[in-house]
Amino acid sequence: TQSTWGKMKLNVFRSLWGLIPATDGHLARSQFKSFQEVLPVLKILGYDGIETVVKQAVVMGKDFKTLMKDNDMKVIFQAFTDGPVCPGGEIFGGPLKGFSLPSSPGETNKDFLVERHLQIFKEQVEAAQEFDPVFVNSHSLKDYFTTAMAEKFFQQALDWEKSNGFKVGHETHRKRFLHSPWVAREFVPKFPSLKLVLDLSHWINVAETNTNDPDLTKVIEDVAPQTYHVHCRVGYDHGPQVSDPRAPEWIPYMEGHERWWDAV
Repeated sequence: TQSTWGKMKLNVFRSLWGLIPATDGHLARSQFKSFQEVLPVLKILGYDGIETVVKQAVVMGKDFKTLMKDNDMKVIFQAFTDGPVCPGGEIFGGPLKGFSLPSSPGETNKDFLVERHLQIFKEQVEAAQEFDPVFVNSHSLKDYFTTAMAEKFFQQALDWEKSNGFKVGHETHRKRFLHSPWVAREFVPKFPSLKLVLDLSHWINVAETNTNDPDLTKVIEDVAPQTYHVHCRVGYDHGPQVSDPRAPEWIPYMEGHERWWDAV
């Protein structure tokens, strides 16, 4: 789900994850073989748009624009400040010309790491504007970065977003700096202009708890005013995704996540 910047309005987007071969659709046993095939179906099902990686649109170019327009679909882009999915990474047809290579594993120069993550972040947000996104969802930094590194990154990133009028949210995803509710509890209030993409399936997993945890619930309620997009995925103590949220054994987790989403 996504709320517009300003007046609240509910829009429903479908992530392409697990739908087509390029996004692990074969692992999910999806019937769809291409972006061209799945997009009209998502429109018929009532989705307002899709969420996909910046890299896909850059590779497809005008074809991406045409398909989105023909199907009257909006797009939220995912950006990654490192790893193989960023445009300079190896998968999805990369590395792409004109995009920086992600930092190498084992890099210890903290200033370089922050600068490279920031550079890759900016490149994707700028590239995304060509395709008129609702906003960009950034998987920002790494979970092992220090607070000082994160403060340096977010201060520059948020100032840059504001000066350019770019709409960006930063996701609470495992592996990223905001991977933990306990990190977010201390960090998010330092940056009132920071907009969150809240995926609570990661937080319940990282905290290894259940939906009745009052400490986790308090963090969610506290960051709710800075949340602009929610990934409606149901996690549990030992994993970021239950096998089937409709199954009787997972109903307490499903209902608990719904209570959290309602709070947002």
